Amino acid sequence: MLSRRSAIAVALALTLPLAACSKTETAKTYDVEEVSLAQISSDLTAGKTTSAAVAQAYIDRIKKYDPQLHSVIAIAPDALAQAKASDDRRKAGKAIGPLDGVPVLLKDNIDAVGMPTTAGSYAMLENFPAKDAEVTRRLREAGAVILGKTNLSQWAGLRTTDAFNGSTFGGSPKNPYDLTRTPAGSSSGSGVAAAASFAAATVGTDTTGSIIGPSNNNGVVGIRPTVALLSRRGVVPVSSTQDTTGPMGRTVKDVAMMLTVMAGSDPPIPIPRTPTPTRPTTRKA
Repeated sequence: MLSRRSAIAVALALTLPLAACSKTETAKTYDVEEVSLAQISSDLTAGKTTSAAVAQAYIDRIKKYDPQLHSVIAIAPDALAQAKASDDRRKAGKAIGPLDGVPVLLKDNIDAVGMPTTAGSYAMLENFPAKDAEVTRRLREAGAVILGKTNLSQWAGLRTTDAFNGSTFGGSPKNPYDLTRTPAGSSSGSGVAAAASFAAATVGTDTTGSIIGPSNNNGVVGIRPTVALLSRRGVVPVSSTQDTTGPMGRTVKDVAMMLTVMAGSDPPIPIPRTPTPTRPTTRKA
């Protein structure tokens, strides 16, 4: 028969592996609900979580809650591979910057290699871009995980006089705070996804209020940058003089971090110029 001391030793020996296992399981999960991009960036830097854990948490939330909200059109097939690549960089001491490993969602009129750019239309289901939009390229270059694509007002809402909320492909997005209220458009999916914690931040586009409206209605922060501060290359166009891309997120700091990375000139896309007004000529009698 075991002595009391021996019995305690055996019990500890059996318990320690279970505790270690429990710790490992805890380390693999991360609660993303209402967590800011800045906090996720800080936790990744401090080694409190991994990009893979954060990306999986967002994917799980999208699968659980988005069937009611219709804000996400697609999850990138390589999202977890992107996250693992970021984790590998951090382990090697080669983190790129604050956005390295942070998952973001793009409005589905912005090109991202590996996913079709549908603009919410069935007509574009096979529209796989050969290269990233410039804003997508800059986000990838900063290490951000392109988690997927968000729903929108079809064709950004300006291809018909009978505009409606959402798209034929993605359905009608719902305001996460009240399903009976409009999430506004055309970046409705990006606004809803940011509010519902489906990504650390999202990207929308704005021609006449398409970032401002959804940010207001869904209780998030959105920036409509000056036209041409961000490139329009690789974005389904509406207006060559009014279109702009911009970040949407939980806090001003979050969208400022996104804007810092996304901003920059793109030589193939000319900066629109406002025509110089001409004075009417008068004739002498």
